Amino acid sequence: MVAQTPGFSDPNFDVYEFAEACGVNTLTQRGAKDGGIAAGLRTWHGQHARPGTWTFDPLVEAITTDTSDCYHATEACDLLLSGYQGARILRFPPDEVPSKWKPCPCVNAPRA
Repeated sequence: MVAQTPGFSDPNFDVYEFAEACGVNTLTQRGAKDGGIAAGLRTWHGQHARPGTWTFDPLVEAITTDTSDCYHATEACDLLLSGYQGARILRFPPDEVPSKWKPCPCVNAPRA
């Protein structure tokens, strides 16, 4: 819960680094990241909701690459990161995205 505000405010915020700095064990017994750490945040495909709400800020730009099938709301989108191949990041105003790209689920977050 404490990490919601810094996660919302800082696009480079890492909840696992934050938890470790607070002395919280972030790994399972097998050494994998403990999903319970991130589960405490109100996020949608890498975006943090406004603290105290499930409201996401309005989309101000669409992000994609030439190698992507979709456009995204943020560079932190899990789907963008999983398919990112080092291509140049392209940015468009939300209403000017070429029809070549379809919206990622991160674009469909409940907006303000």
